[in-house]
Amino acid sequence: EFAGRVSFVPEAASIVIAQVGLKVPNRSQDPVGFARFQRRLAETQMIFEDGAIDQALADGKEAVILDRGLLDNAAYFESWGRPVAPAGVARAFGQRPAGRQ
Repeated sequence: EFAGRVSFVPEAASIVIAQVGLKVPNRSQDPVGFARFQRRLAETQMIFEDGAIDQALADGKEAVILDRGLLDNAAYFESWGRPVAPAGVARAFGQRPAGRQ
């Protein structure tokens, strides 16, 4: 019923871990490496999502479905015991890049 009307964005973490072979650093043993991995993962997910949205708009798609999108990644960021979202997460709360509504 939705064939050709929606685009699907895969979770970046599944791809970089299963297909690229990257290993997630242990948070307690390497907190800096873990944070760096999560930040890079968030950046990769944003590239996937932004690119898919741009392509969906160009192709006249009606929706973009995210499999555990950027906000899922935000749960893995911590700073002094408080969750901290990566730069760019605010766009998921209604702030769109220039030219996109």
